[in-house]
Parts: sequence; structure tokens; C-alpha cells
Amino acid sequence: MRQIASRAMLVLGSLGILLTAPASAVEQGDATRGQQLFVIQCAGCHALDPTQQRMGPPLAGVVGRKAGSVEGVRYSAALRDAGFIWDETRLDGYLANPGRYLPGTTKAVSVPNPKARADLIAYLRSQSKP
Repeated sequence: MRQIASRAMLVLGSLGILLTAPASAVEQGDATRGQQLFVIQCAGCHALDPTQQRMGPPLAGVVGRKAGSVEGVRYSAALRDAGFIWDETRLDGYLANPGRYLPGTTKAVSVPNPKARADLIAYLRSQSKP
């Protein structure tokens, strides 16, 4: 099997066809698995329902939302003043290492596994308005 894969790569390479990762730095995630991870890792501090306040902001609609913009949430100055819109790439960087991505944030919990981040982001994307 390995030999077949190597030959296929050689043929594709000789034809000038490159097999590369998607243009986005964030791999495709599994929203169903992301929902399970959300319940286990995130739901203690974050609700999806915007009317429920927990330690962190509600996350329904986070993809496409301006950082630090949910009314009534106490954000760190870093998030409140970030001035960007959350997208998959920003969420991936932030979840990987919040303090390095956005110095001054109060979020201390990270998701070091890239696949777990991709799954969580896929789930959060599914919970955002089209």
C-alpha cells in the first residue's frame, strides 16, 4: 500500500500537480466532535445562549463577531480593544495559546491539540449566523 501511495505521488508530481493543505491554516474540523469537546472543555465558562452569562462570553455567533463586543460581558482591555472580527484563523491562534496570541487577555485555558481546535471551531461556526 505504501509503495502504491509513493508511486501515485511520483506520478502526480511529474504532472506538476501538488497535493497541499487547504489555503487556510485551520484544518477542517468535525462539528459533531466539536460539540462534545465544547461540553467537556468550554461549557463550564461559556454558554451558547446569549442570555446566559457565565465567566466567559456566550459563544453562539462568535465567528464573524467583533472581539470584545458582547454587551454586559466584562472583557479584558486586550479583548475589548482588539478591534478584529473573529474568524477561524483568529480563533485557532487564540485557542492554541491565548496569552501569546493576545497579550493581556484573561483567558488562561488553551487547546493545544490542532485537531481538537479544528473540531471546536467547526462547531462554533455551525452555531454562528450565516
